[in-house]
Amino acid sequence: MKHIVFSENADKKSGFTFLCIIIALAIVTGSFTYSDNLFQKAFTLYISKNGFQVLNDILSLCIFMVLYFLCGLSAVGQPFSVFVLFIEGIKTGAEMSELYKNISDNFVLAKQLVCIIPKTVVILFISVIAVRESIISSNEIFRCISRNEVSDKRNSLKLYCLRFIILFVFSLLILVIFHFIEVLFQK
Repeated sequence: MKHIVFSENADKKSGFTFLCIIIALAIVTGSFTYSDNLFQKAFTLYISKNGFQVLNDILSLCIFMVLYFLCGLSAVGQPFSVFVLFIEGIKTGAEMSELYKNISDNFVLAKQLVCIIPKTVVILFISVIAVRESIISSNEIFRCISRNEVSDKRNSLKLYCLRFIILFVFSLLILVIFHFIEVLFQK
């Protein structure tokens, strides 16, 4: 009988594809379920009309990155990190619906195409990477607990923390760059 062996690279690619499908389904769900009621108020702190969109983006980024990080520190954090990614996708879908609803002219449409949509795609891509790292860490912790293994967790934890710091700093940098482009675009 032949055994099929999956390489670690194939598992990472299929996991990444699965997470991309989850985020796409969540965006569609968020865009279809969005309306001017409690759902909208729960996911949107300030609309960009108030001038606080960059603060909203940074706060949202901080909340989701901390949740992804904490899920990776648990042996059973895999489903929770995927759930948080789904919630982030719903939030993004709701925000995109709000933007679509506010299109009044070609200038607003051009601003969305140049500034908002690329920023959102890059941040979601980073979120998918963060969830993948969270799942890998959670799986490693679960494997050590279930097999009663002793491993060099200190180096593994340091590497996990370093990866999240890099992802967080890169995300903040992306937000600041795109906010700067938005400000230039308005002038």
